[in-house]
Amino acid sequence: MTTTSRIGARRKARLLTAVKQVAPQQRHETPLIGRLEIIDGHVGYIDQKRKLELSGTVSAATGQAGTEPEARLSLNGTLEGQKLAVTFVGGSALMLRQTDQPYPVDLEVSYGETRLTLKGTIQDPFQYQGADLSLALLGPDLSDIFLLMGIPGPPTPPLPDQRQAAF
Repeated sequence: MTTTSRIGARRKARLLTAVKQVAPQQRHETPLIGRLEIIDGHVGYIDQKRKLELSGTVSAATGQAGTEPEARLSLNGTLEGQKLAVTFVGGSALMLRQTDQPYPVDLEVSYGETRLTLKGTIQDPFQYQGADLSLALLGPDLSDIFLLMGIPGPPTPPLPDQRQAAF
């Protein structure tokens, strides 16, 4: 997946409108995928405006004996010239459709010296309801999260070993 600033504004608006029209509103509306297996898939993303480049691997496979199927994404690259690494492990595509089980989330992001982890479950990931997640931040200054999350953080002294917020 590659995006550049060459996409015209009208074309981009039409594409976003089309995506919104087919995006499921509820978990049970997710397209039924009987079996999806991706082994050693490769993915890349470039956003020239944000000076973001990522590349890595993606896999979606049935679990090992006694475990649930899962999706994995591992990306490395740069954002504004600093190293960026993203690792995500979650439930399978089929699990997105299952409304009786919360969707598992395990996300780790490192950007320069800043580390962010988000772990737990979301009962309905499309409506962002029923979140049972823990967020941990570690780094020299909370304001460094702005480029990652688009949320302004105040300048702070170095964060302790872990600052956690559960929501």
